[in-house]
Amino acid sequence: MDQSVDSVRLNVGSLLACNRVTYIDWGDGTPITSGPIDANTRLTHSYPDNNVYEIQYLIQEFITEDSSQVCFEKLFSETVQILPDSCFCNAFSSMFIRSSQGAMSIPVSCGGAPVTLACPPAGTGFSFTGLFECIGMTCQDTSTISWRLTGPQGSEVGLAATNPYFSIDLLPRYFTFPGVYTLSISGFCGNEICDCEIQLIVECQDLCACTTQDIEAFEAAVDAGFTQTIFNNSCKACFTPIALTDCETVTWYINDTMSTPIGYTIGNQSFCYSFPSPDDYSIIMQVDRVESMLQTCTTFSYERRIETTCVIAFACTGGALNLNPSFQEGAISGDMSNGGSTDHWIAISGSPHLLDGIPGSTDGWTIQLTGNLSEADVLASADPICFPLGRGKVTGKSKVGHSGDPHENLNGKHMKDWEGKLVLFQGDDFEFGNCPANSCYEIASIDFSQVDTGWFEFQIEYDLDQWVGAATCLQPGSEAPGIEARLAIYVTSPYTSDQGGVASQAKIQVDDICFSELLVSVPSIEQNNSLHIFPNPNNGEFTLELSELTSQDMSISVISLTGQILYEKKAEVGTNLQRMEIKHLSKGMYFIQILSENSVVGMSRFVKQ
Repeated sequence: MDQSVDSVRLNVGSLLACNRVTYIDWGDGTPITSGPIDANTRLTHSYPDNNVYEIQYLIQEFITEDSSQVCFEKLFSETVQILPDSCFCNAFSSMFIRSSQGAMSIPVSCGGAPVTLACPPAGTGFSFTGLFECIGMTCQDTSTISWRLTGPQGSEVGLAATNPYFSIDLLPRYFTFPGVYTLSISGFCGNEICDCEIQLIVECQDLCACTTQDIEAFEAAVDAGFTQTIFNNSCKACFTPIALTDCETVTWYINDTMSTPIGYTIGNQSFCYSFPSPDDYSIIMQVDRVESMLQTCTTFSYERRIETTCVIAFACTGGALNLNPSFQEGAISGDMSNGGSTDHWIAISGSPHLLDGIPGSTDGWTIQLTGNLSEADVLASADPICFPLGRGKVTGKSKVGHSGDPHENLNGKHMKDWEGKLVLFQGDDFEFGNCPANSCYEIASIDFSQVDTGWFEFQIEYDLDQWVGAATCLQPGSEAPGIEARLAIYVTSPYTSDQGGVASQAKIQVDDICFSELLVSVPSIEQNNSLHIFPNPNNGEFTLELSELTSQDMSISVISLTGQILYEKKAEVGTNLQRMEIKHLSKGMYFIQILSENSVVGMSRFVKQ
């Protein structure tokens, strides 16, 4: 049946040579369709109005030598209902639940057997995703589902949009006690409600504990602050916490906490706000640690002054990473893992695609990236850069594509829950979705729900003082310490390839990736001359372990983040262990530098508590 035109299509399948359809009575008083009607025939009949109709058709078996001799016949009937234009539930499908950190996906189904979930890491909950589709001519492109999680501690409720993909975050504090939890989902299509029920067995305790150690880690996470993303020709800015967990709730304020909050988020969710005019504003991130019993155990705040100009001044000049920011130099269009290339950029995962002749691009060249939780195209700078410590900016352009094939728009549906990631990493190995603190630092997560499908320009502020990286470098000229790293860019969605293949993927184009005030790249300190600090962090008393025995011309310096030498001493000769006592220094981050014949042979960083 095709409800859009009030019609019914009848397909006559395979028939024996001695069988025939003699007639079809459509049941609405219109003339009968007379036969004989041959096998593999398709007939369509339109009805005058909405009603219930009985279709009858007569099938006869006859003698092959004389078709007028009927040896058997039977009258079949089927009832059809022509309804007014409406919208109906189709089904919940392709549903998975996983740890919110992207662990193994577990398939679930409505009314299926209870699913036992392994305990996620402390501070994380579960992500429940799937598809819910409506059917009918009057259905909207998006619909809404409601959900209720019922367990030993009571119930939690919420709403989620579906297009047709949906995503529900089940926070760790929902699972206070071990036991059986029932997730009830209701989809809404027009006036119809479709229900689904899934049972989960969770044997976890204290996912949001509030021990002294937890509170200390929480305070450090709040002190890590947030990144800021602004968009061109708009007073909108987005703020993304760097190091929070799903156990924390954030209240956002402008200028002081006595004013009305401007928004609320959970964990590292982005918060976006449109400022009334260009100005300087103080953004306050007040964070509550919520324990498993739904009580706030402590609160910390982070405050930063920002400047909102409502216009981004793009001026990409010089700098190590600013070689070929628009991808034009040495450009060969195509899959960068199979022939496509551009100077100073490489593909380290998947198939970033270099495109030519793209309207809206600065010079026509862009790179297209696709990704989801299962796989992603990762674009990276080819060589390491010596990044200055402290705050910096990165600007760029991006365009959101439709989901579907990585290089064609097949699906035509725009998924709004995508995230673009800009990450600094050390070494040659990078695994998207896995960012260990000692070798990886997420500059920003761009929330694409705040943009449309056209080109937009962004500016991201970051602060590298929060990253205790392993490999360090010295900036040419100033000899100020920096962090040696490479940039990786990718895009992701909350869905896996099992939930629709390419239709589950996010897709964007990027252009004009430009860092401000970056210096030329420099070679890293040789690893065979590196040093190890233990303990780190420390109270000012610690030990340096060098990779070789010290000589008479070796000295040790303690340097501030601004490059100022705060302490110097001659190295103890003939040993690779050096004892340090600098309790007089205030709490913070410092660099240790080893000099031999006025050349740097070792460098690392430590934190004094």
